[in-house]
Amino acid sequence: MCNVKKYNKEVFKVGDIVNVVCPMCNGSGGFNVIRAIDQFRDDVEYKECQMCDGEGHLEKELRECPHCRELVSEDNLTWVHDRYGIPYKKVCWECYEEVDKEIGNWEYDYLDAGEYLEEEDY
Repeated sequence: MCNVKKYNKEVFKVGDIVNVVCPMCNGSGGFNVIRAIDQFRDDVEYKECQMCDGEGHLEKELRECPHCRELVSEDNLTWVHDRYGIPYKKVCWECYEEVDKEIGNWEYDYLDAGEYLEEEDY
């Protein structure tokens, strides 16, 4: 199970912008790239992270998981699809399996869709 950072609702609210550590460079802002020139020498070059532009952090908006009502970063929400592949709702990674099981048993009733024509509609 994925570790999702949850934010305190007394301090933060939905829509607040928070700084999160860049997942690509892990907060360092770049990488050491080793290029082999020949079999005896290596050339080490520092490359700036393209995801965070060398800053080491990203600004993300806080959203509320509709299932557990916790505040999480917008990156920690994922779509849950029904059995027909239609997106149902975005939930945090910790709620994903529970919601997926819950809607996995739903089945579309095409015979009783709830729409009926009255005689004057014909």
